[in-house]
Amino acid sequence: MKDDTNQEDILLKLAAFQDNGELPAAAEDAIALAFADRHQDELRYVALWGRWLSYDGVRWQLDDTLHVFDQTRALCREVAADCERAATAVASAKTVAAVERLARADRRLAAIGEQWDSNGWMFNTEGGKDD
Repeated sequence: MKDDTNQEDILLKLAAFQDNGELPAAAEDAIALAFADRHQDELRYVALWGRWLSYDGVRWQLDDTLHVFDQTRALCREVAADCERAATAVASAKTVAAVERLARADRRLAAIGEQWDSNGWMFNTEGGKDD
C-alpha cells in the first residue's frame, strides 16, 4: 500500500509541475499522464499478458489491432500541434512508443490478469449477470 501512496504522491507532484509550467506539455511523461487521464475509464494494460484491453461499453476486449498505439499517436499529434518543440520530435515513433510504455505503468491503467476471470461463469455476460 505504501507503494501506491508513493506513486500517487509522485503523480500529484508531476501534475503540479505540469500545472506550474515546469514539466513541458511535450515531455513524454506529461503526454503519458494526459493519455491516462483521457483513457482511464476505457483502457487497461496487463503486464503479465503484455496486452492492452479496451472497454466498449459492454465488455473488455483484447487490443489486437494496435488501437492503443494509434490513440497514443493521435494524442502526440495533438500535443505537437500546440507546442513550441519541433512537431517532428513530439509526433515521432520514438516519442509515441515511449508515451505508450510510460502509460502502461500508470496505476489508473495497470491491471492484473487475475482480475479478469474471477468468475468464469460471468465472463463476458451482459452486465456481468449470470442469467
